[in-house]
Amino acid sequence: MGIHTSKAKNPEKVEMLVKSLEDALQTKAPEGDAKQRWDHLRDTIHGTAFSVFGRKQGRTQDWIDANAVNTVIEGNHVNIASS
Repeated sequence: MGIHTSKAKNPEKVEMLVKSLEDALQTKAPEGDAKQRWDHLRDTIHGTAFSVFGRKQGRTQDWIDANAVNTVIEGNHVNIASS
C-alpha cells in the first residue's frame, strides 16, 4: 500500500505531517531490543505519513492505454530491426 507522496509538495500537508509525527512520537517507545524499537519507529512514521497523505492512487485508464500503445510501438521497433 503506497503513500501518496506527491502531496508532500503541499506546504500545509507537510506541516500537518510534522505536527502529527511530533504527536505520535511523544508516546514512549516499547521496551525491547533495537529491532523492536526500530520497527515501532518505522511503523509510526509510515502510519502517520499514510494518514496525512493518503493512499497512492492507482494508474488511470488513460495512463494504461498510453503505456499499452508505447509497448506496442516499442515491440514493432524490435520486430522491424530484427527483420
